[in-house]
Amino acid sequence: MDSPTTQNMFVAPDGTFPQYVGDIKRSHPDWEEGNPVPEGWVHVDEETERPDDMPNARWAEGADPETDEPVAVIIWSNELAFRDDDPNQPYMKWTSEEILTEGLPSDWHPDLGPIVTPEEVHFLNRVDV
Repeated sequence: MDSPTTQNMFVAPDGTFPQYVGDIKRSHPDWEEGNPVPEGWVHVDEETERPDDMPNARWAEGADPETDEPVAVIIWSNELAFRDDDPNQPYMKWTSEEILTEGLPSDWHPDLGPIVTPEEVHFLNRVDV
């Protein structure tokens, strides 16, 4: 495994996540980093281990990744999770989501936002009178 990634994040008393040192200082100007977090704030475990293998695409069996298009793209992200043995101590964990490429526009990229079907586009563009 790679070395853990340092993440200095917090959960606010109202559950807002992610929050950072500046967010705490904004609501508690006298608080200094290194002091215990103010009541209601929770520090998120700093160590997140990256998986050894984090592919960004999946190809059909027998396909050549150098020349063939993938059948799916894989998007990795860190998400807030809670331990079974200590549900009061959140941590970050890596998760992946696979998006099938069939039917995707050729210029689609995950940063462009969610994928919608033609039916959803029609629904979103309807005009209620």
